[in-house]
Amino acid sequence: MCLYRCVPLYFPARICYIGIAEEGSATVGSAVLFDFDDTLVETAVHFDRAKKEFTRLLAGLGLGDEELPEVLNRYDIAEVEAAGGFHRDCFPRALVAVYRYYCRRAGRPVASEVVRTVTALGRAVYDRVPRVRPGAVDLLRALAGRRRLILVTTGDQEVQMKRLAASGLAGWFDAVHVLPVKDEDAYRCIAQTRGLVPERSWMVGNSIRADINPARRVGFRCIFVPHPRTWDYDLEEPVGGHLQADSLAEARRFIEPLAKTRMRMLRTKKFPTAAACPAGDVTPAGGTAP
Repeated sequence: MCLYRCVPLYFPARICYIGIAEEGSATVGSAVLFDFDDTLVETAVHFDRAKKEFTRLLAGLGLGDEELPEVLNRYDIAEVEAAGGFHRDCFPRALVAVYRYYCRRAGRPVASEVVRTVTALGRAVYDRVPRVRPGAVDLLRALAGRRRLILVTTGDQEVQMKRLAASGLAGWFDAVHVLPVKDEDAYRCIAQTRGLVPERSWMVGNSIRADINPARRVGFRCIFVPHPRTWDYDLEEPVGGHLQADSLAEARRFIEPLAKTRMRMLRTKKFPTAAACPAGDVTPAGGTAP
């Protein structure tokens, strides 16, 4: 049974494309699922810059030490776990908690103006426009119309949809799922909601913990695209059975040979409600592809 947190989504488009494949075709029940952050766009870089600025701020106050990066990492992970997933307040709270931690160690009072500055620093990362990673557009363009493309991302829905719109990639996707966490239940729910056969579908992402292992356990084919700035929280021993690509261009070479059959697309002018779309229909998140 699908949990409420797995139920889609975001449907701003006014055009609905319904993929029609011949019976017995490998396209039936298939899709390519993509992670967003640090798979298709760069976002970790903004957090890293905020952490460096935070470190400089504390140093200017005579606070912090060589353990600060690890202390911040622990508090950041603790905030995510306490929130039950990725929430927009987790990172700002972690920064404030670390500032308070070093104040206690130094026997100094917590300054409210510093708390406000640190909070603003943490929230500012969500206002940064993400840079599209090399090969992302080429990969999406190559697959569009051959497979349903579904974005599966974690975080605050407002933040993620804002980032997606700013990236210019929204129009390539047939559906978008913004989830607190990506686990086995989430992937099962997506497969059920979208009428997918996992063994005929792919998941592409940079996180072993969130993108690869849970999707593999459900039966999806997976392509791991490592990112040099992947957060420790996303590290986990792989269950195996996945492919690894050093770039999105290489991932394209894995997927494209299996996506040669172009689906016949029927265009309707009126956007149907989510309930009106039968399982397996393709409902775009951002209109027609560029």
